[in-house]
Amino acid sequence: MSNRKNSDLTRFLTPLVGASLLGGVLAAAAEYILASILGGTSFWGVPRFYYQLLYAVEAAWLGVLAAFTFGVCGGIYYALKKRKGELGTASPALWVVAVAVCGAPAAHYLAVADVSFPWVKSRFAIIAAGLFFAGIVSLWVLAAAALYKALTALGRSVKKVSAKAVLIFLASALLLRVVAADVYYMVAGERAAGRRPDVYVVVMDAFRADRLSFYGGEGDVAPRLEAFGREGLVFEEAYTVSSWTKPAVASLFTSAYPGTHGVNSRVAALPEEAATLAEAMRELGYVTLAVSANPHVSWGGGMGDGFDVLDNTAGGSVMEAGGPPLSAARLLTSATWVPSFLGPLWHRTTDGLELNRRLEFWLGITEGPRFIYVHYMEPHTPYRPRDEDQAELKPYFERARKNKVREIVRGRFFGARLIEDAHFKPDYTAGDVALAKALYDSDVRRMDAVIADFLEEIVPTYSRDDEPIIIITADHGEDFLEHGRWLHGAGLHGEIARVPLMIRGAGRGGARGAVNVVDVAPTVVALVGGVPPRDWAGAALTPYMVDGGSVPPRELLLEGIIEYPPARAGAAWASIELAAAVGDDFYYLYDYNAGGEYLYDERRDRNQVGDLASGDYAAANAGLLAERRESLASLRKAARARALTPRYVQLPSSLERQLRAMGYVN
Repeated sequence: MSNRKNSDLTRFLTPLVGASLLGGVLAAAAEYILASILGGTSFWGVPRFYYQLLYAVEAAWLGVLAAFTFGVCGGIYYALKKRKGELGTASPALWVVAVAVCGAPAAHYLAVADVSFPWVKSRFAIIAAGLFFAGIVSLWVLAAAALYKALTALGRSVKKVSAKAVLIFLASALLLRVVAADVYYMVAGERAAGRRPDVYVVVMDAFRADRLSFYGGEGDVAPRLEAFGREGLVFEEAYTVSSWTKPAVASLFTSAYPGTHGVNSRVAALPEEAATLAEAMRELGYVTLAVSANPHVSWGGGMGDGFDVLDNTAGGSVMEAGGPPLSAARLLTSATWVPSFLGPLWHRTTDGLELNRRLEFWLGITEGPRFIYVHYMEPHTPYRPRDEDQAELKPYFERARKNKVREIVRGRFFGARLIEDAHFKPDYTAGDVALAKALYDSDVRRMDAVIADFLEEIVPTYSRDDEPIIIITADHGEDFLEHGRWLHGAGLHGEIARVPLMIRGAGRGGARGAVNVVDVAPTVVALVGGVPPRDWAGAALTPYMVDGGSVPPRELLLEGIIEYPPARAGAAWASIELAAAVGDDFYYLYDYNAGGEYLYDERRDRNQVGDLASGDYAAANAGLLAERRESLASLRKAARARALTPRYVQLPSSLERQLRAMGYVN
């Protein structure tokens, strides 16, 4: 009797599941074809075998989802209705049509809806998620029942479609999808007038400018970067715009100040209305690629706008953008058993040399012109001293306190302590600080080796006729208690604010005058013959990129804002906020938490030792201080007059783990 029941269930479910599978695949293929025709394939449309393979995988996956969901719901329907009489079967051809029309879109929604159910933390959210899925399943059961009744009635009068005909149609649909993607990108590429060079923007995380001779260093810690500067153009007075990565990179991408774009917390994402550098380059016919070892610069961190590819090693891979949270791509990126022949895409790493190999992979499957953003993490904590530096580091380890060594190596950020006490200062001894600086310099040497590999293994693949433009800079520097702050995020003195800015392929020598990272985006667009958007705050530096050039005097705004979401429901947001107005001859900084101000002579006091706003100097410089306060207020008011509304994202658990490993969460 049991076997008979199983046989009836099998006969009932087999055509339903099989037809649902084909219907789901056909619907997915149709969606991709339509997306190609409408030009909505900027992420998937790179015209190479790799993406076409993944298209087929995604189509098959959506078919599986449709088959599974209809199978489960059909089984529930079978169990509920079996006692009322024998169940017949509808024509499989009708199931294909029905599922393609109304089944697969629902499966597709479940596959690509960006709902963060795996990361919910409250009981209410968990209950709500459960009720939502219960409702979805209930609707599927009702849909299966209604479709079954309708199709059973019609099934006997419809001529069956052969499997061969279905497969031929499916193959044709997928082939059309491939051709459409290729044609779309060929047309997009033709929009670029003439041959344009590839452009690289390389960011070295937490790299202090004073490690290079062009910015006051001794010049012995990073010889390959020194050589790069001599081969190209160096902006000698370059500044970041913020004290930590996310707002600094958001400013680089959007040419807007932190007070304008609002990306000042870990959960903030680029505003939808902000025109990004990647979007501007795409409009100029560029394929836009990014490889990032920093979890902040990721799809999960909300920083992918405008990129065809954003491969973030800490967050899994670029494929996370293809279908969160249930797509085949997401499953593949989370699987450690994926065969290596699929490329280095799924190997998670923050090592710069391995990041270069991933970059090579993407360059190998794309065609120019390309805009490439690269974000390295070598100078950032946790420190990984080179083997060849161990002997030199040994005395520093011996001088540092044993109970502080692990904390120094891993890196600790004291944001919470500074929220409680704006005058807090870590209790590190001279030996502790010396160890941190020595470890940092070892990582700078590692960074130099990564840059050497980039210049020697990737750049030589270009011919002399199509050499790329390469811009190397940093998102911020690093504090070692020079002014009472540790690492970054909580300070905005020169050791944080000054960054290198060097360009090869567009000028030589040294350029003077204050510039900062909001100038990078308009400069890149201008270098390839484009016109920067009017609402960008930065200036194109191309007129000054000649030997001995000088940027006209102007005032720059720096905003060190880091906002902390409430730790519990009902609590208020907390923040650390600093701002600075910087010119060719002055540096004015205001700490809004501590209520303190600082003023330095940039020409005579590059190390910011003599504070002209302290002690007896304050009275003597009262007029100058009032002028600088007004200037800073005016700059901030102008930035906020153009304020955009940032998006907010739920950080994936993998990104949270990476931030903890970097020392941000203690």
